[in-house]
Amino acid sequence: RAGRRHRREGPAVLPRQPAPKLERGAAGMGGQASKLREDLEATQRVLEAEKTRASLLQADVLGLRQELAEQGSKLEQRERELVDSASQCAHRLDEKEQEVAKALKEKEILEELRLNDAMMVKKLMTAVLQKPQVPRSSSTGAGLATDAGSLVAHGTGAAEVEPQLRPLLDDALARLAAREARTSSLLQAARSDQRQELCRTLWLHQMCDASLTLRSANLMVLGGLRMPRSQQGRQSASGLSGGVGVLRRFGEEGGSDGRWTAVGGSLLWDAREREISALRFAMCGQVAPGQRVSVGFDHTGNLSGGLKSNVDAFTIHANGSIDLNRRHASRVGFEVSYDLD
Repeated sequence: RAGRRHRREGPAVLPRQPAPKLERGAAGMGGQASKLREDLEATQRVLEAEKTRASLLQADVLGLRQELAEQGSKLEQRERELVDSASQCAHRLDEKEQEVAKALKEKEILEELRLNDAMMVKKLMTAVLQKPQVPRSSSTGAGLATDAGSLVAHGTGAAEVEPQLRPLLDDALARLAAREARTSSLLQAARSDQRQELCRTLWLHQMCDASLTLRSANLMVLGGLRMPRSQQGRQSASGLSGGVGVLRRFGEEGGSDGRWTAVGGSLLWDAREREISALRFAMCGQVAPGQRVSVGFDHTGNLSGGLKSNVDAFTIHANGSIDLNRRHASRVGFEVSYDLD
């Protein structure tokens, strides 16, 4: 037993010490922590890089969107320009077609005129050839038929008569053109007289001593100067004055039988007194063919009116004036004219 106890109570076996394992574990955990930190830092760097890249990509996307919007606006503008160009081309094409149609129409008219001319010469030739011999008169004023008859009397054939009749026809056409030119000049003179009469009716009487008037169908303008004058009747004394007159016409063309109306005003500015020395507003109109009515008002308070009527060769003109300030008596005039030719 003692031996057994001795064996049992022999030197105790020391347990293994874990301290070195703990140190190795702590060292391992420290290495893992540093590695995790390195991984975390690397991950953060990658994240930052990805964020930077994302921001760059976002900026690129915004730039692309802006560029896309600009390209879209440019495309829309280009489409509008193309549409406008197409409409302009279509308009020009229509104009060209109209010009071509007009040219073709003029060509047809010229061809018809040429044919009519040829037919007229042919009829004239036929009439001359069928007419008996008529001796040519030595007196002035011999006509085309006498010359043609003389040609036939001398045995000239139809083929030879036509070239000789052409100068006579040209001479007749030249006389007709001269008559049309004279008629046009007479119409122009009549138009000028009508416009001058309309200006005298609506503007101040004897307004300027030197003036320039620009007249058209619907607008007339006057500018001029008036020398110093002493007092004359209702007109007070005035110094050097500038005159202005304006007339506006509405309705049908002047000289026509339709209805029209004209409104005008004129004034004189006294340079010495620096004030308006004379002023007049008036209105005139044609209410019916040959029936003209006018009314006016000036700075002196004088209200005037007139009536002009044309009946066949008779011209009846009645006028009158009323002083609204009652400083002068009212006036009435009546005039009748008759044209013998």
